[in-house]
Amino acid sequence: MDFIGRGFPRLPRELACDIHCAISWQRLRQAKLAEELKDRWIDRGRFDRPDVKIVDKRLTDWLDSFADRRTHFIPCSILPERASSFVIGGVRFVHLDEFDPTCHGLKNMADDPHPLKFWMDQHGFDRIAIVQVENYETSRAKEVAEIAVGLSLAVFQVLLRDPLGRNIARATGRTVLPIKPSLIADEQGHWTFGRKSTEGLLGATRKIFEEMLETASGDIERMGRVIHDVHLGKAALPKLHQSWCDALFWFHEGVSERLDTIAIAKLETAIENLFAAESSKKSKARLLQGFNHLLGMGKSDLFDTTIPVSVGEFVDAVVTTRSRILHGTWSTLAGDDIDIERRDVARLAQNLLLQISRALGAYSKSGATPPDNIDQFLAWLGPGKS
Repeated sequence: MDFIGRGFPRLPRELACDIHCAISWQRLRQAKLAEELKDRWIDRGRFDRPDVKIVDKRLTDWLDSFADRRTHFIPCSILPERASSFVIGGVRFVHLDEFDPTCHGLKNMADDPHPLKFWMDQHGFDRIAIVQVENYETSRAKEVAEIAVGLSLAVFQVLLRDPLGRNIARATGRTVLPIKPSLIADEQGHWTFGRKSTEGLLGATRKIFEEMLETASGDIERMGRVIHDVHLGKAALPKLHQSWCDALFWFHEGVSERLDTIAIAKLETAIENLFAAESSKKSKARLLQGFNHLLGMGKSDLFDTTIPVSVGEFVDAVVTTRSRILHGTWSTLAGDDIDIERRDVARLAQNLLLQISRALGAYSKSGATPPDNIDQFLAWLGPGKS
């Protein structure tokens, strides 16, 4: 099985070439040493010479643990119906009914695997995401595993028309109960009870799901490879690929968001990460370039045939909305001033993530060492190359 490692930060012995990471690593060691010294002092009220050897051994054991390869099992909600296992970005997704603990070295679970399955069934989780992580401190390893699973789930959301994929989630992230209940009473005391399913791909069948996996296999493999390479520290274009992964993370957060105003702000943040925007002005300029080079649309073209809004007007609205929501100019809760639809921003982010993942694949092979820079990438792309 593929494993995740060396993404951020790198192995301790490799950190010398990166001052920022070296400082972070030094602080981590200092914090661990302080923790060990504090524990010894609290236990004994003093610190004697023999304690030095004990602390030294515990620090050595702690450092050695970084080399351990750990397998993380993270419950997810994708599709209740049983379907084939699949892999995205080094993460394997297995349906609960097909999960065999003995195949993954879970010796203690071999005789009694039911607690995990019972818990997942009770809480509406249908898949187990399996990912191996090495070269990380334990708590950071969990975080890296969760990020890898979250990005892999976001790949599905890129391929699905919003809101179909909004409820796709991992148990350790943005999850909800499988059923959303409601209890409402009128003035006379008569009450009504309602329930709404919040399952992952609500309404989709195994056939539709597996057809999507097959039809979009090229894009799934391509996006998964970017995720995997970034986490392994082997990306051909570190800055551009990292920006794409950052954008995918924000997209996942935006799509999964319940409140439309926050969703729009997060989705626009995803777009800004894609183009490494440093200001509202640059964000607008690069987004217009994206429309031109990736989608073949100019500033004066209609954004959608059903609404009389130009690409330029839509770009202005997207960038302005995010800024005014985050700076408190417009109300987050009321949302009265927003003149763009969440679904339109989600669709734009989906298209840009998909098209840029394709373009980066071609760009990385366009020369011996193509410049790892967003401006030069957009210049290389030009109109019509996507």
